[in-house]
Amino acid sequence: IAYVRDIFRKFDQDDSDRLAAHEVKSALSYFNVYVSDVQVMKIISSFLRDIGLESPEDEKTAEVNSTHFCMLLLGIDKYLVQSNSRTLRAYLQSMPASERWDTIARVFVPVFVIVQQIVMQLMVSTY
Repeated sequence: IAYVRDIFRKFDQDDSDRLAAHEVKSALSYFNVYVSDVQVMKIISSFLRDIGLESPEDEKTAEVNSTHFCMLLLGIDKYLVQSNSRTLRAYLQSMPASERWDTIARVFVPVFVIVQQIVMQLMVSTY
C-alpha cells in the first residue's frame, strides 16, 4: 500500500491529493495497464458508483483520492473487461506506443511495398 501511495504522489501533478483522469491513465500505464482517455474516464466513474459514491455527470471531471486509487488498482481487471469501447482508435490508444507503431507498420509496410511494385510495373511498361 505504501508503494501505491508513492506512485499516487508521483502522478499527482498538481498536488491536489486527487488524481484526475489523465493522471490515472499515466499511473495505470506505469503498471502496464494501457487504456484510452475515454476508457479511463468510464472506469473511474464506474468505480466510484460501485463503491457507493456519486460519479460526476461529466466523466471528464472524475477524480480519485489515494485510498480509492489503491482500491481501483486492486480491482482494475473488473473494469477492463467491462470496457466496451472497441473502436480502432480506442484499441490503438490502449496499446503502449511501441506496440501501436509496430502494429501500424505491420499493416502499412506491405501495402506500401505492393503499391511501389505496381508503380514500378507501370513505369517499366511505359518506358
